Amino acid sequence: MSNVKEKYLLNITTTNLNVAKTHDFTFKTSFLQLSTEKTYECALLSYSLWYSWYNIKTNVNDKFRYIVSGVVKNIVIPAGQYGVQDINSFIQSQLVVNGDSATGVSIVGNYNLLRVVITLEANYDVDFTIAQSFRGLLGFNSQLYENNGATDLEYVGEAPANITGGVDAVSINCSILNPSYNITNNQTSTSLFSFTPQSGPGTNLSLVVPNVIYLPISTSGNIHSFRIFISDQAQNELDLNGENISLSLLIKEV
Repeated sequence: MSNVKEKYLLNITTTNLNVAKTHDFTFKTSFLQLSTEKTYECALLSYSLWYSWYNIKTNVNDKFRYIVSGVVKNIVIPAGQYGVQDINSFIQSQLVVNGDSATGVSIVGNYNLLRVVITLEANYDVDFTIAQSFRGLLGFNSQLYENNGATDLEYVGEAPANITGGVDAVSINCSILNPSYNITNNQTSTSLFSFTPQSGPGTNLSLVVPNVIYLPISTSGNIHSFRIFISDQAQNELDLNGENISLSLLIKEV
């Protein structure tokens, strides 16, 4: 009788799967046949995905309102991944389009304070009370910031900048895991692996996991499909905006 234990290597890529969401999809297979009389574990061996989720989203936090000498003007920022400097550049380009001073509103980061500073020229105001404002990314309150004086006026954000939109880590989740043995922030989960991005937006995030961790799975018998989804550290959906991912999983008999 053979003592060789079962192993199944699953190489998964969304490139040819024709899925609607590359960050949340069902992987289908007809070859995964696990005995109901045995127990199995799963581990992530490697991953490759893109830092392609947005911090400014359409009709969520893409609105900006400023006021010049009492005249209200609105700007909509296209959905995308923006740093503080990117936001400033876009806003100032739209100020010019609107016929206003290019530096009427300036938005810069103060990295010593971990705050954002907004400078307003005379007679320029910023209204962060509007719905769908991106003020939360910059750490400002829901209020009107005014400059009724004759010289420039600075406002420092009341809270630390949250330019990542609350995304501190990325979690790769797999539905066949047994959530009873997987705790994330005191809640059960199906997180297979979590990591903190080591490079910025637009880059490829990839790794051959040096020390793989095997986790119990909750499914046995003929597995025809299971769900893979990408989330942040709080299990919120992390939309990759159609960019493909590749994963290598190993399922083995215990």
